[in-house]
Amino acid sequence: MIPVRVWMLFALAFALSTTACGRKAENAAAPLQAQLAADSAMREAGAPERLLSYKHHLEVEVPAGQVEVGLKALQAACQAVPAQGCLVMQSSQSQGLRGDILMSVRRQAVDGLRTQAVGFGKLLSQGTRAEDLTGPITDLARRLAMHKALREDLLELRKQSRANIDSLMKVTEKLAEVQASIEAGEGELATLRSRVAMDELNVSLTIEPRAFVDKRHPVSDALSSFASNLAQGLGALIEFLALAAPWLVLLVLLPFVWRGLRRIWKLGRR
Repeated sequence: MIPVRVWMLFALAFALSTTACGRKAENAAAPLQAQLAADSAMREAGAPERLLSYKHHLEVEVPAGQVEVGLKALQAACQAVPAQGCLVMQSSQSQGLRGDILMSVRRQAVDGLRTQAVGFGKLLSQGTRAEDLTGPITDLARRLAMHKALREDLLELRKQSRANIDSLMKVTEKLAEVQASIEAGEGELATLRSRVAMDELNVSLTIEPRAFVDKRHPVSDALSSFASNLAQGLGALIEFLALAAPWLVLLVLLPFVWRGLRRIWKLGRR
């Protein structure tokens, strides 16, 4: 007979395993400084601190030939942030006309990197989006605490169930499930907290439209495409001759045919 306490623990573990993961809510886009000021005001008023994840985006217009230079400068600036406070997540460029760099940055270093990016040229657009992770983090931390409390009860119950092999096996199996849930929850919680501690900064560098137009040289472009244009013209001429050849032969023979027919007609009349 399995003790009543074992069944109660099984029911509690099952209820915890089916608990919802939480909820997500996104705030409207707002400048970083204004959002931080609002959070500070709420904390001073006694409201609970919100756990926010920020994503920033900048688009800067730079002179011709400065896209690669700007990307390398931002990478160096990111690596220079102390205590591993910045990490380059992605960097790419397209034929020197556009470059993008995505960085994970501690909030205190975001303004410095953003100021440096704007210094490369002309600021075209910028924006900040905040995602509220207070609910998911709080719910996940609460569920982890309940799972850990259940783990302690199961460990104690396993000591008491050594005489009953069947109960011991069931308790051990449930203990393994709870431990797996705890490890998965701790990993998810660490990911959410890292999103709060580190902001996402995406910088796009684009070349000036005028510089792109100036790169087009009609004479050099015509010379570079001369061979291909000549080949296309010869190909079109050959194709025309192949299609017109039967009709040309017919036009050449038509006078001789006409004369022959006239002679036959005259001989017939005589």
